[in-house]
Amino acid sequence: MNTDYLKEQARQLRVMIQESQEEAELVISEYWAFFKIENKRVMQEHQRGDNERKLARLAPVIERGTDNRKPRLRWRMFDGVSRKITKSLKSNRVASKAITPRKRGYTAEQLERYCSGWEKEQVLKTESQLKLLRKSIDYLNDALRGIERTIRYANQGDSNE
Repeated sequence: MNTDYLKEQARQLRVMIQESQEEAELVISEYWAFFKIENKRVMQEHQRGDNERKLARLAPVIERGTDNRKPRLRWRMFDGVSRKITKSLKSNRVASKAITPRKRGYTAEQLERYCSGWEKEQVLKTESQLKLLRKSIDYLNDALRGIERTIRYANQGDSNE
């Protein structure tokens, strides 16, 4: 059997997954801009003696699974960010702790537990956007794995003949 059609479908799915990941990167970059600006403001308030607000600690990141195929949109809790708010922090897993999603994904209550009060609205807004992208990536990835299995099955059938 000629698998060219299936290979083209797999290629299109990879492109769609990449586009979803790029959209997630935009959403995450927007949140990180908020994260850095607001934390700078909080640190300036602390320097003036106003310790009312706490630093934001919760931020989304894109991680790769062990198979290095499917991007995972996760939330991480960053501690000790007051000393250094830099771009490298975004990928610094040592300075952060993973927030494990529930069985059906992240919940508002779960994320609110890790938020300072003033950042809650932005966290929930960002999560609502990421949730859609997360589902999209999951469904596209499942379809891609199914097509790849079909291609392998077809190729095994060709080698048996």
